[in-house]
Amino acid sequence: MENKNIQRKAGTLVVVVFLLGTALGGVGMHYWEARAYGHRVMVPTHTEIMQQMTGQLSLTPEQQTQIGAISDNIRDRMRELQNQTKPQADAIRNDGRQKIRALLTPDQQPKFDEFVQHLDDLRAKAAAQR
Repeated sequence: MENKNIQRKAGTLVVVVFLLGTALGGVGMHYWEARAYGHRVMVPTHTEIMQQMTGQLSLTPEQQTQIGAISDNIRDRMRELQNQTKPQADAIRNDGRQKIRALLTPDQQPKFDEFVQHLDDLRAKAAAQR
């Protein structure tokens, strides 16, 4: 009888520890995400925007098709504009980087180059996700 009580208490303790761990993990993730992503504005995807519009405006299937086509056209035109201005933006960015690099010591310059490469990698990943 006493052995069953000990087993029951041990089982209860395991369940309580598991639940506390789960709760603590959830709270920890919430705070980590708030800190990591809290300052960023997350732009909804094209599909999410269409779903929201459909729900909020009660769009008909025909309206959904027409609005989708307009949205696709806007997106294509915006990409075209970005491609046209990219060389100018790159030139401005590179000019600024050269000016910053000129202010750095020879020891700092390789670290700056790594830092810039990291930023360029992040920018490329973000562009690939669009």
